[in-house]
Amino acid sequence: ERHGPLICYTNTMDLINWYLTYFNLLLALVSIVMLFGIVWHVEHGFDASYKFFLIAAIILAIKFFLDILHAARVVPFHEAVSHAFDTLAIIFFTFGVLEMRELIEKLRREKPDDAEKKPRTKPV
Repeated sequence: ERHGPLICYTNTMDLINWYLTYFNLLLALVSIVMLFGIVWHVEHGFDASYKFFLIAAIILAIKFFLDILHAARVVPFHEAVSHAFDTLAIIFFTFGVLEMRELIEKLRREKPDDAEKKPRTKPV
């Protein structure tokens, strides 16, 4: 009877983990669809960063799918693969952020300063 609450807690946590994994997979798939739309419609400058975001979302979707297979006891090598997919996803996400940052800096350099556009008047 000492282990009763622990078993109930573990089963509840497993169930919550199972549903969250499916929810994460669903969100990753929705992100992939939205990112495909963005990559399809944006200019070349934004294209590169969103391609990196798209690759990161695809990697995460695969990882969540492997998490589901692991929970179903289909994937025995889950730990190493899971960490590898996490690492790849964050690498591609970081590349996307760096590309976007570089593009913003480029646009900032090309855009004339608002202060230069305003006509200057002398105070009375």
